[in-house]
Amino acid sequence: MARLQTLLVISWAAQVYSTVPIEGVNTFVPQWLIEVFPGRPYQVLNGTIQEVERRAMELNPNWHDYYIANSTKLPSAESPQQQKMTRQLEAS
Repeated sequence: MARLQTLLVISWAAQVYSTVPIEGVNTFVPQWLIEVFPGRPYQVLNGTIQEVERRAMELNPNWHDYYIANSTKLPSAESPQQQKMTRQLEAS
């Protein structure tokens, strides 16, 4: 029984004191300016990148598919300038 009480006290203390800032230490909550909907004004969202991503997904369920999934795709066609550079690299 004493072990259970000790565990409960430790659990309670961890929850209480993990949210209390340390005296003399400033806390910082990042702000992100992101486009939640394509073509609409940017919005300021606060928190970690994970929290901001979660909030953006709450506001726009297609946000991840539109902004994140498309960010790693290669362009479908090279521009004329890119084609010229590719030919020059292949020739050397």
